[in-house]
Amino acid sequence: MNIDQKRLFLGFGLNDAQVQRLTRLQSAFATDDFKPVAAANLHMTLLFLGNVTDEQQQRLQQYIDSLLLPRFTQPLSQLDFWPKPKILCLRQAEVAPPLLAMQQQIAAFASNLLPLQQHDSYRPHVTLARKAKYLPTLAAKSIPHISLAPTALQLYQSINLGAGVQYPILQSWPLRQ
Repeated sequence: MNIDQKRLFLGFGLNDAQVQRLTRLQSAFATDDFKPVAAANLHMTLLFLGNVTDEQQQRLQQYIDSLLLPRFTQPLSQLDFWPKPKILCLRQAEVAPPLLAMQQQIAAFASNLLPLQQHDSYRPHVTLARKAKYLPTLAAKSIPHISLAPTALQLYQSINLGAGVQYPILQSWPLRQ
């Protein structure tokens, strides 16, 4: 990464009750086969931007400033293992229409600005653990059903500290009714 670039992504934070429910779920599969995501880092990603220059960041922020960002409710209730990124996540197959429209609109603009990773489709999820090796067997009742209804879209920076990462929020945009 160039020293003049930051590793950025757009996403939504979780409220305290949701974080508590997810950390309880994380404790149910606490073994050497999983590296739990720190409670402070739990979020739902809208779009991973990668390495971004100050000029690209400014253009993206100005674009998002011009948007009317809708509120939405996105359920998350399915525990899943994704082998390629080696993550354990809470997800939902269906995407709330306002969330999908927001993601597609911002991704279209950002793809003209940055070399984005290409994905078949947007899959809203909260990563619970990294370096996962399999989907743990848990009782269905232990998997929380979360309805994420954020009030803001946030621009995060991913800072690698060697022993872990931090995700400071660089900017927030309110979601409108």
